[in-house]
Order: sequence, then C-alpha cells, then structure tokens
Amino acid sequence: MDVNFNCPTCNQDLVADDQYAGGKVECPSCGGTATIPGSPGLGGASTDPSSFIDMALTGDYLPKDELTWTSLIKPAFMTTFANLGVLLAPIMVIGLVQGVVGAIPYVGSLAQLFITGPFAVSIAIITLKVVRGQDTGMSDFGSGFSYFGPALGAYVLMGLVGGAMGLVAFLPVMLFPGWVYVMPFAMIPMIVVMMGFSLTYWIVYDRDAGPWEAMMESWNMLKGYKGTLFGMFFLLGLVNLAGALCLFVGLIFTVPISYVAIAMFYEKLNRAELKHVSTAAELALE
Repeated sequence: MDVNFNCPTCNQDLVADDQYAGGKVECPSCGGTATIPGSPGLGGASTDPSSFIDMALTGDYLPKDELTWTSLIKPAFMTTFANLGVLLAPIMVIGLVQGVVGAIPYVGSLAQLFITGPFAVSIAIITLKVVRGQDTGMSDFGSGFSYFGPALGAYVLMGLVGGAMGLVAFLPVMLFPGWVYVMPFAMIPMIVVMMGFSLTYWIVYDRDAGPWEAMMESWNMLKGYKGTLFGMFFLLGLVNLAGALCLFVGLIFTVPISYVAIAMFYEKLNRAELKHVSTAAELALE
C-alpha cells in the first residue's frame, strides 16, 4: 500500500510503499531527506530505516536531464518560503553588516576583504543545512568565521583569477578602442572559469577543504554542468531583477531563493558523486 507524505524541507508531495515505513528517502525536488511515516515493517517487511538513507526516488544515479535551467527554481522557491524564519534573519543581517562595514571611510574596503569570504561560507552553511533539513538560523550567522583561513584564501584567489582574466579580456580594447564590440566575447572564458568556482564556499564548509582545493573540487564537480548552472544563474538574475523592481523589497526574498538554489545544485551533484563512489567501492570489493 502506498503512503503519501510531504518533504519537511520544501513541502513537496511524496509517495512510497508502506513496507519502507521508517526509512529515509531523498526528495527528488529539493534533495532533502524525508522519513517515510509509519512504523518500520508496517507493510510486512523487516526494514532497517538506515538502509534507505541514500535511496533516491529518482534512481541510483543523477540523470543528465535531472538538472536543467529550470529544475531547481520552483524547489528553491518552495524551500525558501517553507524556511523563511531561519533564512531571512541571518542573510539580511550579513548583508547589513557588510554594507555598514563597507561604508566606513578609508578602512571599510580593507575590512570587507577579511569578512566577505567568511560571511559567504556562513550563507553556504545556512542554506545547505536548510536543504538537508538540519537546524540553523541566527546561530550560524558567524559560523563561516570558523573557516576564516580557507574562506579568505578562496575569496582572494577567486578575485585574483577573475581580475587577471578580466584584464586580459579588456587589454585589447585598451590598445584598440575599435574592438569594444568584441569585448563581450572576450569575457566568455572568464565567465566559464568563474562559473566553475561557484560551489567553492559550499565545499569549504562541507568538505573542510582548503581554498585552492575547494576551487578545484568545484571545477571538477561542475564538469558537464557549467552551462546548466549558467542558465540557472540567468533565470535567478531575472528573479532578482523582479525583486529589485518591487522597490528593492522583493530582494529580501529573491536573494535567499538564489542562495538556496545554489545549495540545492551542490547537494544534487554531491549526492550523485557519493552514490557513484559508493557503487564503485562495492564493485571493487566483489
């Protein structure tokens, strides 16, 4: 007999056979973990709930077409509005602190150099915990500072890489002003590279990685998915533009939606990677 229930993270409607009651499944919408209601073995089977911790409703592996430009937009909306209480306060305070610090004459820009990376990791921690159905909120407002070294290093390294590639793209225009129309095409390599580093702060936290290691893991994880992520960023840009047009009040909601969408993207690829490694290990033991 089927049992109907909802994902506790995004409220997606789910269904499972009641013989798996007490087991845990991955929500195909947001990637969060949901427990099948009922007592273990309700349908007559002897079920160890822990054995279903990695079972995905969408299959053992991440299908190539599961992540599209639009596939995570609706789940990100649902997850954000289902967790407004724990998302809005810390993200708004982080933005406020960065704005106040940046407005300090003379030293504000230097101070921002030291806080932007750690605060980015704080946002990664908060959003990833929301996606995973874990407790979070203002308690994680400054949690990124526990990763101060890697966070600062990642922020500086990505800034240097982006700045260097931007200079290379802009240099021909400086020398030959008539080439200004070529510049958007010259910027494509920089966009591709920076897109490949998009998951760096989530990896710094989730894998306790150093700055360069996190950047390289992000790059490798996004192989074959950079175009998809770019498409999602484009759509999220339109969402944030709509938020800005609502007297900027809408940004209070659209910015967290964007961060949650990136956390979901990371979690989808992370779980697919873990399943692949686990299966490969099992095959090696046979």
